[in-house]
Amino acid sequence: MKKYSENKNLFIHDYFQNFGGGERLILTLIRKKDKLVTSFIVAKLKYFLKGKNIYSLQNSKGRKLFLLKFFTPFYFYSYFPNKKYLNAFVSGNYSIFSNLKKIKNKIFYCHSLPKIFFRYEKFYINKNFFLTFFLKLSGKIFKKIYIIKLNQFDFLIANSSFTKKRLKKYYKKKIYVVYPPIKKFYSKRNIIKTKPFFLCNNRHEVEKNIDKVIKVFNNITNFNLIITSQGSQTKILKKLSLNNKRIKFLGLVNDVKYKKLINSCVATINVSREEDFGMSALEGMSAGKPAIVINNGGYLETCIKNYNSFIINKNNIHNDLLNLIKNFDTSLAKKMYKNCIITSKKFSKENFQKKIEKFYLT
Repeated sequence: MKKYSENKNLFIHDYFQNFGGGERLILTLIRKKDKLVTSFIVAKLKYFLKGKNIYSLQNSKGRKLFLLKFFTPFYFYSYFPNKKYLNAFVSGNYSIFSNLKKIKNKIFYCHSLPKIFFRYEKFYINKNFFLTFFLKLSGKIFKKIYIIKLNQFDFLIANSSFTKKRLKKYYKKKIYVVYPPIKKFYSKRNIIKTKPFFLCNNRHEVEKNIDKVIKVFNNITNFNLIITSQGSQTKILKKLSLNNKRIKFLGLVNDVKYKKLINSCVATINVSREEDFGMSALEGMSAGKPAIVINNGGYLETCIKNYNSFIINKNNIHNDLLNLIKNFDTSLAKKMYKNCIITSKKFSKENFQKKIEKFYLT
């Protein structure tokens, strides 16, 4: 592993709204003397970030989340580091707009091409004509700037082969793939007993298909559904649950609670459209729990049918998932326990750091 001076690195991440895969990844890399710049941090997450050297471009207190996110690209575009750094590690869809001319070595870790710019019609069609027109027009402008900024980086690292394939169209140099690390939630068997519920541990966004999962569980009587995290779709998803007592929303939970949930669930459900990697599925595997996923995107790089996962058809999510849950084979899920653990070990923090640090200048 290459050694490097800890006070020569700048890390930039979009914002801290949820404590998801992107947030966990950036916090894995920073040292005490490193600086982390972000657009904003919501109040609920400040507890998780105590003791970190983080600078926020926006003050989130008393401001609406929509406005904070809307102005994020502009804040980064006008952000110039106040001193020279040897390395800059950028992670996120909007932090890429930062001005890093003074940085000697620029590294961009891409979790996903921003859907609002590159796949608008597929994910964000809105019936409001004026909003749709505005987003399409601004999206074209931002997409052009995004591609220019993307090609200013010395190294581009994708979180999966699926993401790399999408990036090839816009980046002229070599693209590397380094799978992100996952946080392990393993607990010895029999310490935490399995309970009759499935865990949906994705952010509440359009592409995550949580609405389809809820509609299925509105027709299920033999299992419960627990939904963690939050997002732009939270209110809509709660309405869809029809006050179903078998469906519970827990919001953001700390690692202690999350570990207990993962170890006591039957399996996790992760059916996102065109998922770039699928970290939530692997977090469940770290506790020996198989994932229910669709046959699409980054899932196919880590999930193997009847080995560590149950795979359903992306074009028939409702019927396939309904049939799977109604006739769920708990004995098969238990048999996957060791395979899930073996899979999760490939995505360790140590392996990730070794591979990433090869890109740093020392």
